[in-house]
Amino acid sequence: MTEIKNNYYEMLDLSAENYEGDPKKLSEIAERSIKEWLSHKKLEVQNRANIHGAEIRKAISDPDRWRHIYDEYREATMSNIEDMLALVVCNHMISRNDIKKIAYKNRVSNVFVERICKKKGYFFESRPEEYNFTIEDLRPKSFFQIQEAQKAINELGADSLIDLFSTAEISGICIAISESTSKDRVLEALEELHKKWASIPQNGPKGSQRACIERIYAVFTHFLRDNQFSEYIQYLKYIDVKHFLDMIKILDIKELSDEAVNFAVNRLTEFTGNLDKSYGVLLNFCISREIYIHR
Repeated sequence: MTEIKNNYYEMLDLSAENYEGDPKKLSEIAERSIKEWLSHKKLEVQNRANIHGAEIRKAISDPDRWRHIYDEYREATMSNIEDMLALVVCNHMISRNDIKKIAYKNRVSNVFVERICKKKGYFFESRPEEYNFTIEDLRPKSFFQIQEAQKAINELGADSLIDLFSTAEISGICIAISESTSKDRVLEALEELHKKWASIPQNGPKGSQRACIERIYAVFTHFLRDNQFSEYIQYLKYIDVKHFLDMIKILDIKELSDEAVNFAVNRLTEFTGNLDKSYGVLLNFCISREIYIHR
């Protein structure tokens, strides 16, 4: 890579493709990295922690300085990619294999390299297989099973099971459940919730709420026998990105700018966990809607 002396963004193995500016997340990454450096057998790696550890902490706490560090790293990364492309281009054509190699070497997605190719006037092969995705292809396998319980959760005025448990008027007590909670703990919480509502008369003023609780309890206790709670979290992310894509339809957008593409791909990646796959979903969605996309 084009040499940047002691760039802290690079030291923390962060990608130049997306800016990470959350101080809490950055501090966790930094402390983990510093600990690893200090325990390394090579003295030069240990010195990275001893010499730069304190400065990295200071940089993270200064948003303007940290942004400058990122911008410097991104610019150098793009320059390095351009140099690599110049070494493999032939008749203005770049192979998909070279794109993948360059992307991997620079810790960015294939899409990031392709955009640089486009700006340089280079051409590349037709769409690779990983672009042939639609959002429906990525729908969680338990979608319809969970959907029944989710409707009951929404009827009770909550957005998710996590939200429902935190609502004292429903659970009776605020039950602490998060995205990372184990399924055994979620099952325990469901038992607590079910037990509280079991004594509520079915024909009383809260009968309809009890019916919803019964539906939620029945679906989730069955679902969690064979699945982890993370499957439900993935369902929520799927619903979120479906809603996000629906907004593009509602707004009747005819063209997505580079900035909009970056925003959309990052949003989709929260669900897919893969930048290239997210770009493929967005690309196919835009093709189906005849939306021009900068790429």
